[in-house]
Amino acid sequence: MRNFFYLMIIFVLFQSCFMSKTVRLAKKGSVAPKSFSKELHFDTYHDLIIVDVVIDGQTFHLIYDTGAFMTVFDTQMASQLQVKAVSNKKARSSSGKAKKQQIIEVPEIEIGGIKFKDINAFVVDLSKIQKVFGCVQVDGIIGNNLMRKANWQIDYQKKTLKLTDDMNNLKVSDKVISYHLGKRKWGNSAFPIEINGVTKYFTFDTGYSGFLQSNLSFYNKIRKKDSTFQKASIGTDLGFDLYGDYTTKGTYYGYFPNLTVGDMTMKDQIVVFKDQASTLIGEEFFQNFVLTIDWDNHRALLDPVKEILPDSLDDFQLSIYPDYSDLMLKVSGSWKEHSVVPSIPNGTQILKVNEFDVSHLKKEELCHFWDVTWKDMKKSSSLLIQTEFGPTTLTKKRLLGH
Repeated sequence: MRNFFYLMIIFVLFQSCFMSKTVRLAKKGSVAPKSFSKELHFDTYHDLIIVDVVIDGQTFHLIYDTGAFMTVFDTQMASQLQVKAVSNKKARSSSGKAKKQQIIEVPEIEIGGIKFKDINAFVVDLSKIQKVFGCVQVDGIIGNNLMRKANWQIDYQKKTLKLTDDMNNLKVSDKVISYHLGKRKWGNSAFPIEINGVTKYFTFDTGYSGFLQSNLSFYNKIRKKDSTFQKASIGTDLGFDLYGDYTTKGTYYGYFPNLTVGDMTMKDQIVVFKDQASTLIGEEFFQNFVLTIDWDNHRALLDPVKEILPDSLDDFQLSIYPDYSDLMLKVSGSWKEHSVVPSIPNGTQILKVNEFDVSHLKKEELCHFWDVTWKDMKKSSSLLIQTEFGPTTLTKKRLLGH
């Protein structure tokens, strides 16, 4: 069963009447040396890739995000660097929020000894994403304006990232599956995905920790074709993206016997649909492959390393998330498919889980509880939680799958 708490969705793009200037900003930059091949280790946090970069002799931790149109630096990080401002543009997050942000030109960003020069980046206050990021420091995002200066290979099993100017340095097997990413030399790319006879392009987004996500418009098109598929839903629900948390009008989960990504068919998979959400294919899909990104020839190469197994959804009446700003566990939504749904509003603090007091945890204690203790607790068939509304017994139910 897949994890259905998605830590982060990071999806940045421009909104501008002057698109030609936007493209010039995204395409600017170079790499040195001209001939290079390097392998480095990366860490992950809830399936997101975090890479160390060096700027002005300082090391920072950035999320590797193909879905980010432009590289992003936290305001605090940018204040420590020798950079110049070049423009101001609107940056839109995955929930549709748009804010005008400063763009800076960074003289040099070093990744594994390879130097990316004169790279443009948004400056954004990322303090709000720490609300759900726990004890892992995030200083920014490596966007695809930087990535396109090299070719990359991600081995999720070994946690290694290779970057090179020459695709001959990146080996793939004879089982590799190739996807065309479009001919543009800037901006986001997408994979064609067919569900219930309806095809839509899903943004190639390693900054999304989930499997597949789309919006309610696509959900309704799928239902119109065939409404017999299994469904589960949460009423109002909390989501998280670049600008912090937001409330959706509804989150739906569909269980589909056949789902195709290009020429590849997967059996019995679950897709998430949220109100006004971006359409994304993320890390829970890509981690089943060695992923090679051939920007020179506009291809993504997927080398299978493990089978994508049929999925299922088993959950308690309430969905729960950790708020690292307030140092609390909170309710984020309730499942409509449970016969009894407790009347506990979203955002309500959870005081106890079984006999575990979670009402006054320090940040490190909350991190450990969520990353270790909660993983074991949620395997149980029932839980007793305590809130301001009193004790409530939560029982697990198979919502989707066989």
